[in-house]
Amino acid sequence: MAKKILVADDEPDTRDVLTVILVQAGYEVTTATNGVEALESVAAARPDLILFDQMMPEMDGSQSLMRLKGSYATKEIPVVILSAKDGAEDLQRGWDAGTDLYLTKPINSAELTEYLSCILHD
Repeated sequence: MAKKILVADDEPDTRDVLTVILVQAGYEVTTATNGVEALESVAAARPDLILFDQMMPEMDGSQSLMRLKGSYATKEIPVVILSAKDGAEDLQRGWDAGTDLYLTKPINSAELTEYLSCILHD
């Protein structure tokens, strides 16, 4: 059975590109446009991994991540922040929130799928 990945990003083009990459790699993909929608999606159908953009409206990736890691039911779901923000403060904010991996955009598709395969133990 295919592993489920939730992609949360407010940019439609980014969601579409990531969806194509991940589906071609054999994953089942759902998407969300912001952190609030992502948390609702996690509650409805628990994914095996979540890709969060750092900058999203309503609730950003770090805020969403802190909520997930603060809940007993979701704290073990691996979360990867994929963001254009690559400053030291941005990375530290992601690590402090509990990310399992912080990657900066743009990312090579083969590199992304290799990272995810390692995290998901495919």
